[in-house]
Amino acid sequence: MSLRAYVSRLRRLLEPDRPPRAAPGVLVSEAAGYALRLPGDAVGAWEFEREGCGRSRCIPGPI
Repeated sequence: MSLRAYVSRLRRLLEPDRPPRAAPGVLVSEAAGYALRLPGDAVGAWEFEREGCGRSRCIPGPI
């Protein structure tokens, strides 16, 4: 199976209500390949960073 076939199947899973031949909104084609376009609240790690606990701020020091 080709990469395009896998991407097509993945797009159907990610956007089950998207009509056939409609432009994808989540897994999109770009010049260098493919990209995921997700809303800001779709990934827990992004929400964690927005809440101020990203990077070293919430990492506990030595015990």
